[in-house]
Amino acid sequence: MRIRRSTIILVTIMLVVGVVLSACAPGGCASTAPPPAKPADTNTPATPAATPPATPPATPPSIPSPTPPASTPQVTEKPTSFEATTYNNDQYGFTVKYPKSWATDKLIGDMVMRVAAQAGDLQSDAVAAAVVNKPSDYGKAIREAVDATLAASNVNVKTKLESVKATTLSDGKTPATEAVLSADIFGMYKLYVYALGTDKGEKTIATIGLTIKGDSDKALVKEIAQTLAVK
Repeated sequence: MRIRRSTIILVTIMLVVGVVLSACAPGGCASTAPPPAKPADTNTPATPAATPPATPPATPPSIPSPTPPASTPQVTEKPTSFEATTYNNDQYGFTVKYPKSWATDKLIGDMVMRVAAQAGDLQSDAVAAAVVNKPSDYGKAIREAVDATLAASNVNVKTKLESVKATTLSDGKTPATEAVLSADIFGMYKLYVYALGTDKGEKTIATIGLTIKGDSDKALVKEIAQTLAVK
């Protein structure tokens, strides 16, 4: 049987339509074209770009105030309880103050100065200054020196070392050593000895006060010995 050309064309059109219809969903045919662009909403104000917080200016480093130069402390000379005169020794470089009314007395041993309330009186308050080679034991050296002085004065007794301690001279900075000694003299008197010494080079300079009287005299000979000053 001979198929007409028109029938073939008709069948082809129907097959194409069927393929197209099978690609459509029940609610309609899906479109492959991209959706139209959504128009811009002209009523919504544009959000401005966030402005970064301003960086505070860097604080310049503080400039410290200049430190004033340290002032040299002034050493105030301690006044004495007595009207004083000054013994000055240029050879060894030291001074000692003592009451103006006192008199110089005979030197014994290593003494370079000796003054007394009444010269030549063994019962009188007295203060001496001595310069010796630096001892290894200050207390022992002072005791031997005092014993030798007493023996030279025909007082053959031995002293007792009561105390030894480190201290300073009256300037508050020069190292020194002080010693206190005592002795019974003939069972009648109690000798009090105060000694203050400081080293200077290979030498030791010492002031020694002696009395057999009461507390006021002890305080006086101690005060005199403590006026020792080195130059």
